[in-house]
Amino acid sequence: MHEVIVVGAGPAGSAAATVLARAGRDVLLVDHTEFPRDKPCGDGMSPMVTTELEKLCVWDAVRAANFRIMHSVRYVSPNEHIIEALESRENEGRSFVAPRTRFDHILKEHATASGATFHLAHVTAPIVENGRVQGVVARKDQVEQELRAPVVIVADGNNSVLATTLRKQKHPPIHTVLAIKAYVRTTKEQPHSILLHFLKEVLPGYAWIFPVSSDLVNVGVGTTMVRNRQLRRPLRAILDDFLQLPYVREQFGEATMVTKPQAWMLNLACMDFSRVFPGAILVGDAGAFINSATGAGVASALTTGRLAGEVTHAALHSKAMLDEGLRDFDQRWKQELESRFNQACLVRRLFLGRTWPINWFIERSHHHPHLRRILAEWIIRFS
Repeated sequence: MHEVIVVGAGPAGSAAATVLARAGRDVLLVDHTEFPRDKPCGDGMSPMVTTELEKLCVWDAVRAANFRIMHSVRYVSPNEHIIEALESRENEGRSFVAPRTRFDHILKEHATASGATFHLAHVTAPIVENGRVQGVVARKDQVEQELRAPVVIVADGNNSVLATTLRKQKHPPIHTVLAIKAYVRTTKEQPHSILLHFLKEVLPGYAWIFPVSSDLVNVGVGTTMVRNRQLRRPLRAILDDFLQLPYVREQFGEATMVTKPQAWMLNLACMDFSRVFPGAILVGDAGAFINSATGAGVASALTTGRLAGEVTHAALHSKAMLDEGLRDFDQRWKQELESRFNQACLVRRLFLGRTWPINWFIERSHHHPHLRRILAEWIIRFS
C-alpha cells in the first residue's frame, strides 16, 4: 500500500512524482516501458517548459545535457513567404530542442532521485470500490497484480486506459489531431531556429522543422482528425513532399531519413470536463491538456503534473476530506492554463483554418518588426 500511485513516467507523471517525493510522500511511479524510451513528439521546448523545470529543480540537469538552444522561429505562410522572429531578451537561451528519449529519461531519473519508487508494469485497469479509485491493476511478466493507494495520478498518455475508463466518453474528432514525424540527417549545418510552415493542405495544422543538432532534425506534419479525413492522401505523402520543397532542400542539402516515420494522436484542450474523479486525477496528455493552436503539450504536462502533486500532498493531510481536496486540481489548472487554452482554441478556429489571414499577417510582418515580435510571443504563449 502506497500513499500515491503515479501511472506514467513521462513529463506529467515525473513532475507529479517529484513534487510528492520531495514532500516526503510514499510514491510509486509506474510505467510499462524501461527508460530511456522514445515518445513521438516534435521535441520543441519553449521557455514555459524551462520555467517548469526550474520549479521542479531539474533545469540544471536538463541544461547539462547540452540540448540545442533555439534563438528564433521562422514562419512560412501557405504561399511560402518566410519571416524570422527572434526570441525576446528575457527568453534568450530558454528555448531548446530535446529528443524525448533523453529528455524524459532525465525527468524520470530526477523523480526517483527525489524519492519516488519506479515500478515496471503495464497498467490495465483502475481498481474502483464503492465509487472511488483505490489503485490499479497491473501486469508484469504475464502476471496480474493489484497496486493500491488512496490516490492515483493518471499520466500515461493520450491512449490511457485509465482515462478512457474514468471519463466514459470519447474525445470528438474535431478536437483531436493526428501527426507524423521522423528524424532526418542533413549534410548542411542547421540553424538555431525552428520552422513552422502553415501548409495549405493541412490547415489548421502545419509542418515543422526542429533542429536536434547541427546535422539532425525532427521533421513532421500534423492536422486535425476532421481535416485528415478530408485529405486525398496520407500524411506520410505530405511529409515526403514537404521534404522536397526548394527552401527545405536548400536548408538540408542531402537529406537522409534515419528513422521510420511515427504517427500519433493527441486530444486538444478545447472541451470543458473535470479531470478529477474520486481517488484519481488526470494530467498531461491523459487529461487532454494539449494546446489546440500548436499541438504542444510538454509545458502543460509539467504544469498539470506539478499541480496534481501539490494538490494531492495537501489533500492527504486530511484523509476524511481527501476527495474534496483533490477537486482543487480543477480550480488550480484553470487558474494557470484555462485562459491560454481558450485563446488557443479561438486562434485555431478563426485564424489558422484559412489561408488569407496567415498570408496577410506573415507578409505584413516582413516589413513591421512589431508584428514579428507578436509572432515570437505567440509561439511562446501558445506552446
